Amino acid sequence: MAVYPGYPPYVEQAAVELGLPHAAIADAQRQPAVHQISSLVSQVLAEGPRHTDTVRRLRELRDGLCVAALAGILLTQLVDEAPLPVTIRRAGGPAEPVEFDPDSDDSRTASRPPRKR
Repeated sequence: MAVYPGYPPYVEQAAVELGLPHAAIADAQRQPAVHQISSLVSQVLAEGPRHTDTVRRLRELRDGLCVAALAGILLTQLVDEAPLPVTIRRAGGPAEPVEFDPDSDDSRTASRPPRKR
């Protein structure tokens, strides 16, 4: 089995994939959840995949980080006209640019408060 190099190469690759500056790498490396995920990955790699609770926790952390990241993008769009060039893959659909209109009649956004202008 290959040696797990820790999270830094993965954080760096994520910044490259997103086209973000080097400063984003340092910010990401200070996030406690990144350290938690790295520790859990290291644990599973050392002890084997039979630790289903650890893998389940990894998935929960991953999903929570994805939701938090997208919420950050959507919230930033309230005050920044130049949102990140990020695409998402909606369940069962193709990748598409992240767009959010809180004034939309779309059932996914209908319960959200109106945008302040």
